[in-house]
Amino acid sequence: MPDFLLQVTPRGPLVDDGGIARRAAALFESPLKARTSVTNGERARLVAADDAGGVTRVHCDARGLLVCKGLVFDPATDRPVDARRLFESFHSRGLDGLRDFEGTFALAAWNERQGTGLALNDHVGTYNLHWAEKAGRVVIATNGLVLARCLGLGLDPAGALELLVRGQLIAPSSLYAGANRLGLGECALIDSGGVRRVRRWRPYQKERPWRFSEAAEVLAERAGAVMRRHKAVGVPIVADLTSGYDSRMVLCAALAAGLPLAVTVNGDRDQIEVRVASEIADALGITIHRFVQREIWTRPVDPEMRRELVYRTAGELCFTEGYHQLLTRPQLSNAYRLHFTGGGNDTTRYHPWGQEFFGIGRRRLANVENAVRYRFLQGRLREGLLPAGVFDQFRRRLAGRVEELCREGADARTTAQLDCVHVWKMTGHFSAYSSALSGLLTTVPPLNAVSYIEASLQIPWVHKLTSQLARAVHARLSPAAAAFRTQYGSSAAPPTVATLHREAQQTLLRAAHLGDKLDRALFSGRLLAPFRKVPRPRPRVPYVTAELRALMNPDTLFSRDLYGEQGLAALLGRDGAPADEVALPRVATLELICRELDQRPDQGFWRRQG
Repeated sequence: MPDFLLQVTPRGPLVDDGGIARRAAALFESPLKARTSVTNGERARLVAADDAGGVTRVHCDARGLLVCKGLVFDPATDRPVDARRLFESFHSRGLDGLRDFEGTFALAAWNERQGTGLALNDHVGTYNLHWAEKAGRVVIATNGLVLARCLGLGLDPAGALELLVRGQLIAPSSLYAGANRLGLGECALIDSGGVRRVRRWRPYQKERPWRFSEAAEVLAERAGAVMRRHKAVGVPIVADLTSGYDSRMVLCAALAAGLPLAVTVNGDRDQIEVRVASEIADALGITIHRFVQREIWTRPVDPEMRRELVYRTAGELCFTEGYHQLLTRPQLSNAYRLHFTGGGNDTTRYHPWGQEFFGIGRRRLANVENAVRYRFLQGRLREGLLPAGVFDQFRRRLAGRVEELCREGADARTTAQLDCVHVWKMTGHFSAYSSALSGLLTTVPPLNAVSYIEASLQIPWVHKLTSQLARAVHARLSPAAAAFRTQYGSSAAPPTVATLHREAQQTLLRAAHLGDKLDRALFSGRLLAPFRKVPRPRPRVPYVTAELRALMNPDTLFSRDLYGEQGLAALLGRDGAPADEVALPRVATLELICRELDQRPDQGFWRRQG
């Protein structure tokens, strides 16, 4: 999927941009390997970058311009919307003209005559979008690191800490000081007074008194409509297929809409995900692409590859997160133009609020502490890496953000509050992943469509206490695809007499899983340790090379003053101990960003959090 950087000057003509367009084009072309073009207006200058993921959609005339990354649909017709129609809607009605469109997109629009514009992404913020104000101009960009480089921005302490602690940034967090990022359901409006952040959509929905069967029918209808829209795009599609419910929902909905697609799965041939995906594909005659990490993760990450990964992930994920896709997506992009991921289905079951325990469904403030502990901070960095008190400061800040969103629901049930927290949480890893990898092959989670998400949030919580609702939707969409087993033990369809033995197996497996989670949470995993199978060693991204070890020498680190000496020394391993697999990619990513920005944070950096 392409990227763009748009400059506008609301108060007068854009005479000299200070080399911003030239720098943006150079960065898009290398290391991001895109083809660039420049479009000029009286008060606007656009750098569009087209790549293996596709082309930017641009409309420009004397009245202004609009640029769009991604796919936009009209829910009234279930048809895609082109850049010209988007611009006409914006030009005639501003934000109101674009409010009802759905899809997976990030766009910017500018009205030359009025000197007004906006930056807008899809309702749930799947593709990240950033802006900054400098020297009388507003600069909007889909890549935060490119924006920071073009404007000479530095690191933001709160964003840097979030990347270190969680390995991702939830909107509107930004890694770059002075760079703003659209939050969940937000839009940025531009005029002569600057930029205003406006909330255009909220995840809270009124609970509908649907019966179980009605809820399943509504979800099936919405999923089918979403797939009909993508069928109308008319391009070859490949979808992730694993052994869980999310990818099965995507497959079932696609089959129900008559949308032809291929599937892809990662892992060793004897792993449950590969076995289940292969069984489904072989039986239904679907083309399947299998990628075995142990066989393809053979190329060490050299400086050139590492820099490309840093720019693709843009400091919103660890650069190592894109390694597998950098090796496999070019092969898929030769045959396909669109890649489907799962997502959008967690709010059809209890996953976001299982940790609420006896507070489930109550009309009171959700248990913020449990949400933070079990949904945001399952792991913790090595002791001594961060200065004393810094982690606790981050935890308080995160809890405050979660509580603020919960309180937006007023008298909403705890389940509704935590469903909304989960939708917000998806703007972290989920959005960064979709944004980063679309440069290799356009990546969209089709069921992240707001019409589907809203329906899932309107369903009474009692219908979501188990996986039965999702399974009922699978069966309504495609009984054939739903009938195959899942990693949980039984099929993805509702239970029948013929599958009772599988249901018993699934119940036992889920009970064992719950017991394991409780043991890890309450007893650090000691009680059940003798009964756990030793897991097969996971393949590792080969990024810890001799060159990286030299680059991460504490004596020459740009980011040296951010860390404690003892914790930093243990990152790469010593005395035969392995490297810190959690912290090292995050610290290395932040170090590489510091080098790109030519910034050496001082010892007071963490104290300057906003």
